[in-house]
Amino acid sequence: SGLSVLAKVVTFLRVPPHSATIAESSEFSIKMPEDLETVDGSCILIPCSFNVPPENELDLRSPASGVWRKHSRWFADSTDVFNSSKTSNVLRGEILGQLTHKNCTSVLYNVTRAMEDLYFFRVEMGFKYTFEDHVTIKTRDVLPKPRVTPPSRQQEGSTIRVACSVASPCPQSPPTLTWRPALGDSVVTMQKKEDGTQEVSSVLSFISSSVHNGVDLSCVVSSSDTRVAVQETIRLAVDYCPKNVSVSMTPAEWLLGRNVTLSCFSDAHPAVESYWWFWENGNHSELVGQAADLNLNLTLRTMGRYWCRVQNRLGEANSTVVELRIPGEETCTRTCWFSRC
Repeated sequence: SGLSVLAKVVTFLRVPPHSATIAESSEFSIKMPEDLETVDGSCILIPCSFNVPPENELDLRSPASGVWRKHSRWFADSTDVFNSSKTSNVLRGEILGQLTHKNCTSVLYNVTRAMEDLYFFRVEMGFKYTFEDHVTIKTRDVLPKPRVTPPSRQQEGSTIRVACSVASPCPQSPPTLTWRPALGDSVVTMQKKEDGTQEVSSVLSFISSSVHNGVDLSCVVSSSDTRVAVQETIRLAVDYCPKNVSVSMTPAEWLLGRNVTLSCFSDAHPAVESYWWFWENGNHSELVGQAADLNLNLTLRTMGRYWCRVQNRLGEANSTVVELRIPGEETCTRTCWFSRC
């Protein structure tokens, strides 16, 4: 109908460059994160880009200015907190992007809790337009907890790499990442995420050892914007074959006819799965037990040398040797230099 045709003409009518506003069009769009968060009193980076209808492409020219509007896109219910064409603003800020290239990425400084709200972007050049989509800006008293990527279970002697990352909302004061304890060298990088926001990442590298198994490793985040540091802690797991295998005897004082227990101890991860007790007297030796403890009744026939062998899935090792002698003689030990890992 005639009215329908007229409506289409009005919708796509190009408003002259000197007009103060521009007609609504579905081709005006802006891309920025839905939510952003920074430390109270710090700055905040707002990744931002926009598109305009084809008929407005020629209006992308200097002079160009950008406005960040708080609470509403409309004049009546809003406050323009930053206008790049003015020297005095509610918030100090910068338009980092080139508006003529549709890049409205900005930084707002000293964002306090009182400034939490919805923020809309308005572009003013050959045309003036306030975009419909907005970003919600919030503040927090302390930095967010970092994300630590725990390494897979490693075997002793391999290189362990642990990554820690945290959001960096303010380019002027990025967080500092510190590893505790400092087990090796770390490499720190600034990375841009898919939505344009930034994060700081630190990768710690070190050669694993049995002493690292069970160690609590923390990534500590600090910043000049807050006195409170936050951290995330993981527990390391390092596998190694048995070591420091030893034998103890209870009771320590013994007599012929008394029952004693020989116990086999070791340091291993994963835990020891198998035990073997060996007895040797002169040229004769035999397997006499397959448990962590060996119970003996002390007689002349049970005198001799005893040692245990332990095994986990990575290897096996022997203990020192306990030599039981005739009562009145000293009980002694000697080292057995056997290990297979």
